[in-house]
Amino acid sequence: MSKGASPVVAILLLIVITVALAISLYLWVTGRVWSTPRERRGELLKVEAVEVSRANGYTVVRVYVRNMGDSNVTVNAVYLVKGSNTILVNTAYSTSSPPIWGGDTYWVDRRAGEVKLNESGLVFYEDFRDGYDPSQWVTVSTLEPDEQGSVSVDPDYGLVLTISRSGTSGVEKYGLRLKNPLSIGDGEFVAEYETAKLSGIGDDYLVEVYFSQYATTGNPHFLSQFVATYIKGWYPPITYSTATIEKRDRYGNEWGYGFANYQSCGRWEARFVKDKDRVYVYYNGSYIDYLKWFSEDMYTSPYVYLDIGIWSGESGTYSVAIFYLKIYESLYVNVTGLEAGWKVMVVCGSSLKAEKTSSGSYLLFSRSELGSYPLKGCHILVVPSPSGGGGGGGSGFVIQPGEVRAVTAVYSDSLGAGSYVVKVSTLEGVEAVGSLVIRG
Repeated sequence: MSKGASPVVAILLLIVITVALAISLYLWVTGRVWSTPRERRGELLKVEAVEVSRANGYTVVRVYVRNMGDSNVTVNAVYLVKGSNTILVNTAYSTSSPPIWGGDTYWVDRRAGEVKLNESGLVFYEDFRDGYDPSQWVTVSTLEPDEQGSVSVDPDYGLVLTISRSGTSGVEKYGLRLKNPLSIGDGEFVAEYETAKLSGIGDDYLVEVYFSQYATTGNPHFLSQFVATYIKGWYPPITYSTATIEKRDRYGNEWGYGFANYQSCGRWEARFVKDKDRVYVYYNGSYIDYLKWFSEDMYTSPYVYLDIGIWSGESGTYSVAIFYLKIYESLYVNVTGLEAGWKVMVVCGSSLKAEKTSSGSYLLFSRSELGSYPLKGCHILVVPSPSGGGGGGGSGFVIQPGEVRAVTAVYSDSLGAGSYVVKVSTLEGVEAVGSLVIRG
C-alpha cells in the first residue's frame, strides 16, 4: 500500500510554486522576460582617407575618420607605425581653410576639438580682376551730354574706368561709389588698393580713390570732408604724373602733397585710426605721411569712391584701372583660448608662414609675419603641450554618429619615405587603422 506525500512536503512544494508564480508575474509585468535585449553597436570607427603635408621640418597628417557607431566618440591619439617602430603623433586643434584676414579672432574650442573663427576682420573685398558686384555700387558722374563714361572689367587690370570726349572744357569725373557706407565699430581699419593710368602719363587725367562720410553722385572733391589718394597729371609744359595725397578736414582746411613723379601705377595703403584721429598713408610699401582732423564718421562709416578725372584742356579717350580693394580691421590675427606652452602655427600648403609658443591665453600674428591678406588655403594649427593642459598629449576630437571628421596631428620632424600604418584610438580604447605612403 503506497503512502501519499507527507503534509510537510506538500506545504513546502506549495510555497515554492507560489513564489515561482509571483516572480514570473512580476517579471512579466515589468517587461523583464520574454523580450530580446537590444544589441548595442557602440563605437565603430573607419579611416576613410589620410593626407600628409610637410612644412618647414614638420609633418602634418590629416586622418578622415568616420563614426559608424550609435554614440559619440572622442578620438584622442594618432599613431604612425612602420615596421617595429610606433610614433605617437601630437593631435592638434585646427581651423578649416577659409581665407585669413587681418583682424580675425580665433579661439580654441576644446569640446569640438577645433579652432573656430570667433570674429572676422574682413570689412570689404573685391578683386576686380575677377569681376565685381554692381549691386554694391552706384555711379558717380559729372559728364556732359556729349561726353561718355564706361565701366568694364579686365582680367589683368581689374576695374577699368574710361572717359571719352571731343571737347576740352570743364573738369569732369566718372566712376563708382559704394552704395552703402562701411560699418567700422571701433573706427580702425586698413584699406589696400592698387591703381594705374592706362593711357600714358603725359596727359592731365587722374586715377582717384576718395574716402568720405558724405555721399554724392557728383564730384567727391566738393565734399565737406575727404581723404584722397591719386595719380594725377600736370598742365603743360610739365608732362608727368605725380602720386599725391590730399584732404579736406572738419575745419575746412584743404592740403595736398605730391611725393613721387613719373608714376603710372601704384599700391596704396591707408590706415584709419579714430582714437588718434589719424589716417596713415603708404605708397608701394613706404610710409608717406598722415592726414588728420576728421569727424568721427570718417572712421566709422565712410563711403569709398573710385573714379577717373579729366582736367580742362584735355580731350580724347582716357582709361584708368583699380585692380582690387581690400578693407579689413587690423594688421593682426588673434588666436585665443590657449595655455602656456602651446604651439601655434600658420601653415599654407607646404609653407610654414609663422610659428609661436604661447606664454598665456592668446597670441598675435602680424601681417609682416604672415604676408599679404587674405591668406588662402591656410590652416591655423594649435598643438597643446604634452606636459600642459588640454588633454595631455593632445586634443580630443568628438565625432557624432555618421559624421566624418578630419583629425589633425603634427609630428615635429620630417618622416622618412615609406609605407606607414596610421592608427587612431578613442578615449575608450577603440581603434581604427589606415595606410599612408610617403614618397622620397
